[in-house]
Amino acid sequence: MKKSKLIGALTAAALAAVNMTAFAALPVSAAEVDLDGTYHAYIGVQSASYTFRNAYDDATYGYGVTADDGTVWFDQLTGWDGPTALNKGGNFTDAEIAGNGTYSVAVNDFDFGDDESLNLLFVSTDIPLNDQIKITDVKVIMDGQTKYTFDDAFMDPDAAEYMKWLAINIWNDELGGSDGMFGYVMPSDSIELQFTVSGFNYDKAEDAAEGASDGAFDPDGEYDAYLGVQSASYTFRNAYDDATYGYGVTADDGTVWFDQLTGWDGPTALNKGGNFTDAKIKGNGTYSVSVTDFDFGDDETFNLLFVSSNIPLNDQVKITDFKVILDGQTKYTFDEAFMDPDAVSYMKWFAINIWNDELGGADGMFGYVMPTDSIELQFTVSGFNYDNPDAAAPEETEAVTEAETEAETEAETEAETAAEETTAAETEAVQAEAPAESGGSSAVVIVIVIVAVVVIGAVVFVVIKKKQS
Repeated sequence: MKKSKLIGALTAAALAAVNMTAFAALPVSAAEVDLDGTYHAYIGVQSASYTFRNAYDDATYGYGVTADDGTVWFDQLTGWDGPTALNKGGNFTDAEIAGNGTYSVAVNDFDFGDDESLNLLFVSTDIPLNDQIKITDVKVIMDGQTKYTFDDAFMDPDAAEYMKWLAINIWNDELGGSDGMFGYVMPSDSIELQFTVSGFNYDKAEDAAEGASDGAFDPDGEYDAYLGVQSASYTFRNAYDDATYGYGVTADDGTVWFDQLTGWDGPTALNKGGNFTDAKIKGNGTYSVSVTDFDFGDDETFNLLFVSSNIPLNDQVKITDFKVILDGQTKYTFDEAFMDPDAVSYMKWFAINIWNDELGGADGMFGYVMPTDSIELQFTVSGFNYDNPDAAAPEETEAVTEAETEAETEAETEAETAAEETTAAETEAVQAEAPAESGGSSAVVIVIVIVAVVVIGAVVFVVIKKKQS
């Protein structure tokens, strides 16, 4: 990008605050890309009022450049009050590019003030310019919603040394100029750019994930499924294949993101508990994933609730009878799972996604009270070449039928006993009254007929009940 566009009306006083000697801290690029090497990608942005994070190799505000007061420009969004630089927040998720695969870079916890649009949105890298590496399937995701997908990345025509691709550049007519390539409402929570890299001599490792895929589904194989969740305040467990917080990814302090629920206090990550039960998918059968011992604070709703897996995308495996069970109560059942339309490599299905209108948007598909004890997602898998005898569906219907049968049998027994007792009592009464009916044999006949009708009615009732049961 051109510096004149980035800094706009910035004054000499603001520029003088930059410690240019820090530019020496920038990693030095090799002249040629190392196709066996590891590189990095960063989200870059500039809003209408010039709140920005510049490119990795920007000499003034790029990677490693610091101000005289110690401000590390690349670690924050920077805005302006006249000549005075302001910290406008920004919690950045960068990506380590380790081979061919899908990655994402993102920012949240930002403050763009009253701005309603972006001047620039891009990915910058420390990958030297080359003809081998290709960037495809670039998704622009704002507040969790995919706004646009570039089949091939729009590479920055002004890049001088490192690879960089643009999603928005209001000064580039090929990107639609000020109208851009897509419409959007200024994001309030998150901006993410997801992309697929190819051209390296090796593929991105799946962090030695058990059952890791070579890209093709094995109908005789074994796989794994995991519960994923995000609450209203962004306490989360991300998907298995998430490049930043997924399976096997660790923080610099040793935190294993996938083993906990993670929340935030500003830019600081917090352990919010979470005792997870994952599922080993061994053939066709019914499985469940769950979490207990969680802390969602005062949140009253979920943004996301889903199952992620390491089952490669395929046409054979079907997920049905997908139950959402909160605090032990089944809240909703999907006859067929709602598959993630944005899944890139692995199967993933949603119960809640407030940014997807097909799932009811913010209203969702079902009502619920925020669980306090447990969240469970149960589902049935088919399409493997073999069945899992240990993953039979719970026999809830049979249990209910047996209970009802026992209740009916007891009722019938009580009815039979009552009928017998009634018959005996009435017979005794007739016998006791018969001598007192002087010369009235007709009265005795009437009483006997009544008793016979009562007895026959009781017997018929019992027989009918037995046939119905």
